[in-house]
Amino acid sequence: MKQSFNKDEKLKSKKQIEFLFQRGKSSVIYPLKIIWYFTEEPLQARAKVLIGASRRGLKKATDRNKTKRRIREAYRRNKNNMIESLEKTDQYCALGILYLGKEMSSFKEMEKKIIDLMHRLIEDNEKNSG
Repeated sequence: MKQSFNKDEKLKSKKQIEFLFQRGKSSVIYPLKIIWYFTEEPLQARAKVLIGASRRGLKKATDRNKTKRRIREAYRRNKNNMIESLEKTDQYCALGILYLGKEMSSFKEMEKKIIDLMHRLIEDNEKNSG
């Protein structure tokens, strides 16, 4: 499976983002928070992702941008298991990954947390569909 992160995989629709924050489930593994909802209604991609870092936590824009790049890369490298799980259950997912920390984290730490959050997401998907 390709390890890309295309434009159609990014969650940009204001309507979908509002729905995600109002009705989505969430889980936290500090410094990351993941918010998601599953739908059978087709989206452009199997999983659409929103990535954010708060100005309150990271004051400098360069730090926020670097953190978002690290999250995006960790997601891109580890999304295949989640995508396969969604395909098995014929589900689509809207997903928000938010950085809550006050200091920047290393890429290795970020990737480990992303993997843990993905496993929670897969477990929730399999529990709800099966």
